[in-house]
Amino acid sequence: MTLDWHKVLCEVVGIVNREQEDFPRVFQKALAFLQEALPVDEVVLLLMDSFEGPVSQVIPAAGPVLFNPSQFAGRAVDPMAMASPGSVVRNGCQVQCAAGETGRGSTVLSLSLPPDFPCSPQFEALVGAVTLLMHNRSMQWRMRREPDWARTAGPLSLLAELARKINQARTMNRLLQAASFLLQTRLSLGGVFLRPLVGGTVHSAPVFHIAGHWAVWETRMLELEEQLAFRVLENGAASSAQEEICEDLLAEWSGPEVRVLPLVLGKDLWGVMTVFGEQAEKTQSSPGPHHEVLMAVAELLPLSMERVAALEELKALSAENLRKLEETSLLYRISRAIHSTLRLDELIHLILSAATVEGGPGFERAMLFMVNERSGILQGMLGVTRETAPVILPIDQALLAWERPEVGETAREAQRQAPFCRQVMKQRLPLDPSDNPLAKAVQEKRVVFVPTPQSETTSFEELTRVLGLAPCACAPLLGRKRVLGVLVVDNPRSGTEIHQERRHFLELFANQAAQAMENCLLLHRLEESHRDLRETQERMIQGEKMAALGETAASVTHELRNPLVAIGGFAQRLAKIGAEGSSEKEYSAIIVREVRRMEEMLTNILAFSRKQMLCIGECQIEAIIEEALTLEEDALQRAGVQVVCEIAENLPVVRGDEQKLRQVLVNLMANARQVMISGGRLTIRAYPTFLRGDQAVAVEVEDTGGGISPEVMRNIFNPFFTTRESGTGLGLSIVHRIIEHHYGDIEVQNREKGALFIVRLAVDGVPKALPFR
Repeated sequence: MTLDWHKVLCEVVGIVNREQEDFPRVFQKALAFLQEALPVDEVVLLLMDSFEGPVSQVIPAAGPVLFNPSQFAGRAVDPMAMASPGSVVRNGCQVQCAAGETGRGSTVLSLSLPPDFPCSPQFEALVGAVTLLMHNRSMQWRMRREPDWARTAGPLSLLAELARKINQARTMNRLLQAASFLLQTRLSLGGVFLRPLVGGTVHSAPVFHIAGHWAVWETRMLELEEQLAFRVLENGAASSAQEEICEDLLAEWSGPEVRVLPLVLGKDLWGVMTVFGEQAEKTQSSPGPHHEVLMAVAELLPLSMERVAALEELKALSAENLRKLEETSLLYRISRAIHSTLRLDELIHLILSAATVEGGPGFERAMLFMVNERSGILQGMLGVTRETAPVILPIDQALLAWERPEVGETAREAQRQAPFCRQVMKQRLPLDPSDNPLAKAVQEKRVVFVPTPQSETTSFEELTRVLGLAPCACAPLLGRKRVLGVLVVDNPRSGTEIHQERRHFLELFANQAAQAMENCLLLHRLEESHRDLRETQERMIQGEKMAALGETAASVTHELRNPLVAIGGFAQRLAKIGAEGSSEKEYSAIIVREVRRMEEMLTNILAFSRKQMLCIGECQIEAIIEEALTLEEDALQRAGVQVVCEIAENLPVVRGDEQKLRQVLVNLMANARQVMISGGRLTIRAYPTFLRGDQAVAVEVEDTGGGISPEVMRNIFNPFFTTRESGTGLGLSIVHRIIEHHYGDIEVQNREKGALFIVRLAVDGVPKALPFR
């Protein structure tokens, strides 16, 4: 039979100590549990008014409580059990254990065992402990009923009161304080020291209580108690051998008598009790007047210490689980908030606001530094404080703010314009691990804590001075293949230190933020790839159109030119010989005009489809604009168009084909003039800019012709697409091809009164002469 003896004993203690039930019924329930748990055939409790006297009450495990001892089936108390209280005596299948003192009441626990039941040491220890427990409890109830008898039961009263106090204690310190105080005062001892042992090691200082007139001995008593406690811990011996183990230490002691009792439960040592008595010298011949009481206390205390330790462990575990639950709930809210957007700028504001808002992770400031591997620096991107975080996550909206955060441009701009954020955005740190802890966090890919930022040197010293850093933590934002940035948090206002559990939470928070940022970057790259794929598809379609157009132009142009030449020539002759005002002369003029238009269309088709070479050279944009305006000057004046030029000074020189670029501007100006039927204003601008990160020049052509509808906007660069009856639909297509072969960019926007064409040309955009197809 395998039993958890400690668990059985604890259950019996719990049943016996129930105050709400009457005295015999509680014992009967405890005996019934014991009979079932062991299991044994019968369990009976015998109560006697005196140690030598007859049985006065019999309490069985089942049935009615017997007040007539004669019904105890003629069985008597074994004299051997009464001769050795606390010892288990077996006679065949009967086992008895007695508890009590001479002149006091006594209690006998009697058990009927099955024939094959093994009486192990654990079983005997359990029977002895239960007997002593029930005896003490019965004496306590008796003292309540018989005040006169209670006055003669001093030790039992002490044990009862001690049991009540230690069972009420909820912490180890309160338990030991109550026990040391009661023992010292009720037994008139010089001092009682209780030192708990946790995990096999001495746990802090002892809990003790010393008589007032013995205060002069306190220092020496503390020194001896510590030596004795370590000796007991080192040997792990049973109580019967303590005097031998500590004999050398006690021999050098000239103070009051000393008793050392280990607090043992099963095989576990829970502590050491050291008692300094009233006698001036040690007594070798007798155990002392309080020996039995101290031994009983040494057996009771470990049970309560185990209970309190389990209770404290349960409280600590509950607190830890509650903290983890709160952290998990907070991480869930943060995750939902930061994954509510796929725009990187909005996400960064959300991350820092979530880190600092009241009711969040508990940081007062958060700063984001992005890693720029090309330049080898950490660049300050954004800084948010407890005061600016509610702009994104309003406190008055509670959970609703986390469910649907509003990260508009106004809110983001308010955070960016805060003084602290402007300071953060100015900061630059080298990506050198030996220079600053942020770079160290990037290299080691772990949270780096900086307890004293003021003691740091190099560039971090300047950062600490400018931002007024308190003890801070630097958490890297780990992407799939690289570190995206570093999140720095601190608490300058309260000065609260970022403890280990907060650093662990920061690591989890940084992982969530990095994952969201990685998703944004992946989406951005996917959109770029999709845009490039769409542009490639459009170029392929354009190429196919051009190939088909080239073949058509090559085969059709020669067939059309000869008839057109003949038709045009004869029509001119007819126009010359026709009489003025006659219908023949009018019809001949119409034929001549339409033939010229068809010849112009054929020329444009050939120019669009024919392979040409770009003659690359250095081009002055302002000069090209002036030449294009000169060519269009007469037509613009006739159309009533006012020209406004806004040319920046010292424009850089652009490499390109001057003739083709002039054609671009002429076509754009002609297109603008044609849409301003009743006149208007044509604005030409030129200024330095950037194209794909490189230096470039931008040229804008803006008209007041009413703008372009969305349906037309999508097709304006397609060949043969035109909204004019007399147009060929090739002007803007030629412009687009020329800009494309110059590695430039053309953009169309609708303005308040018209359309705006923006041409961007990189300064070093065309490396050499390339075929223009």
